[in-house]
Amino acid sequence: MFLLSPYTYCMQESGRERAYNYLRGRLLEDPGLAGTFLSEASVAQDAGVSRTPVREAMLMLEGEGLVQLVPRRGALVAPPPTPTVIREVLEAREALETWATRLVLARDNAPVATMQECIDRQKRDLQGRADTDREFISIDSAFHMALITTTENQLVERMYAIARMRHLHIGVAAIQRYPTRRTEVIREHQAIVDALVAKDEAKAIAAVSEHLQATHRSLVDQT
Repeated sequence: MFLLSPYTYCMQESGRERAYNYLRGRLLEDPGLAGTFLSEASVAQDAGVSRTPVREAMLMLEGEGLVQLVPRRGALVAPPPTPTVIREVLEAREALETWATRLVLARDNAPVATMQECIDRQKRDLQGRADTDREFISIDSAFHMALITTTENQLVERMYAIARMRHLHIGVAAIQRYPTRRTEVIREHQAIVDALVAKDEAKAIAAVSEHLQATHRSLVDQT
């Protein structure tokens, strides 16, 4: 089951949304696509849409840095990120998430129930099912997006979505190669929520920073 994009708000997808979600799902599902070409015609056939919405979806993905459109060739899937790109993405995320942490605590509306639910779902994913890599990363995304969307700042949401998408592009591969990272992520997420519940700004910001720095180290280890 492919992961839905932040662009999908309606119950019935448009052709562009369908193509976007199909392409995004493929990129998340198969890290081996990095450095290969995807043709409009083949994607249109596989996704069950015409080539026009596929072209629009590819433009959206190009704006997120996941593909590069090449005339008469199709979409070149971004190669595996360099350590520099990983560092830049995590630094951007840390800046936005620590800002969001301060804001929701100041407003006293931290989304702790939603974030705790994500943690509980991740814990359940560790039990019983083997093929949960994409689901685990999807829940991870929901955990962090809950904090960002609570700020009700659409510009920040768009900025964060780009950084988060580039992280998602490599997150599945990292989890597959470093399975013990799942347990660490759950522990780090719980530290963030516990600090938010305690309304301890310094501790919450430190927990966010420590989590993202640990994520950085785990991703760099895989490059």
